[in-house]
Amino acid sequence: MKIMRIVIIGLVLMGLCSSAMAHPPKDVELSFNDATKVLMIHVSHAVGNIEKHFIDRVIVKLNKKIVVDQAFDVQDTNEGQSFQYEIPQAKLGDKIIVKAACNVFGKKKGAIIVE
Repeated sequence: MKIMRIVIIGLVLMGLCSSAMAHPPKDVELSFNDATKVLMIHVSHAVGNIEKHFIDRVIVKLNKKIVVDQAFDVQDTNEGQSFQYEIPQAKLGDKIIVKAACNVFGKKKGAIIVE
């Protein structure tokens, strides 16, 4: 019985340690080219293993309406992930909001006004 308690406590501690190492994306950088209607996104999210800890979802809203909702299974690099989306309906003055989510823990938003 004592061994079972020790094993359970060990598993709980390992779970807490792995959660403590998880972190949300650090930054969401956006730029929009009005001539090509292309939104460029870079999400800073430094990780040790891009297959186990990664940006797993990106949602792009144009004036509060979802125009992109994409899921991922791996991150591009250990430093982060970059995306490009064509948003032909975007016009001057529109607000674009991007939300990036980590598969382990947390989310980060970025916003830009089309100029």
